Amino acid sequence: MTVGERSDRTVLRDGASRLGGFRNLIGIDARGFWGTRQWWIQSLLWLAIIIGLVVEPLYIARSIFEGEGEDILTTATNMFFTLAALGPAIAAIIHMQGAIVGEKQLGTAAWVLSKPVSRTAFVLSKLVSRAFGILATALVIPSILGYVLLSLENGAALPAARFLGALGLVVLVIVFYLAFTLMLGTLFDARGAVIALPLALLLAGDLLAGAVPFAAHLLPSSLPTLATLLALGEPLPLWLPIVATPLWTVAFVLVAVWRFRWEEF
Repeated sequence: MTVGERSDRTVLRDGASRLGGFRNLIGIDARGFWGTRQWWIQSLLWLAIIIGLVVEPLYIARSIFEGEGEDILTTATNMFFTLAALGPAIAAIIHMQGAIVGEKQLGTAAWVLSKPVSRTAFVLSKLVSRAFGILATALVIPSILGYVLLSLENGAALPAARFLGALGLVVLVIVFYLAFTLMLGTLFDARGAVIALPLALLLAGDLLAGAVPFAAHLLPSSLPTLATLLALGEPLPLWLPIVATPLWTVAFVLVAVWRFRWEEF
């Protein structure tokens, strides 16, 4: 390979700058989501799913839960944070599974990268735009009503700082699965593997933690439970997942950026 050829390949991988075109790519993705009915349809859908199921122990089947000796506030809070993590995480996987693979298959990735856009910006824009959309529609809106309902059950407003901290743990779960799926999209060319692996980890995380106890310290499966304890002012039995989850997320993003820079179109 000649010096000129190496230079051309470097330009192809890196673009005009490390984040060249990032703002434009974010704007395009944002218009494709917020400029349609998709955002409010998803908002209503997740509001109905998360809050609808939380209402069950609070009002619909309250006597059943009380008859089983369960504390209603604890049950409802645990249900809220479990659903707030599980539901949007599934949505994150579904939304992200075609973000890279789909554009590679359709040829749009090669077309976009023929513009003054860096590959790093291309990958990061997929993560940021989808994270913002999912968190805004599937977490923020249901959390407002969830906080009101749980505070009413408590008889006083739950400590806002603790509740926000608990939501932060849920955010870690969602972004973890966004980044994991993003990375897989750069490693595989088939959607099956890209969606199957994160779904398997999400749905079987508790089983894995049960079979391999130390896995609970390294995976985000325990974060919804920790979020419940934090919101209710209880001591946290585990701290390592709170540190390990963002570290995994950063590692996934770095691998995705590195791998995509070597993608041939």
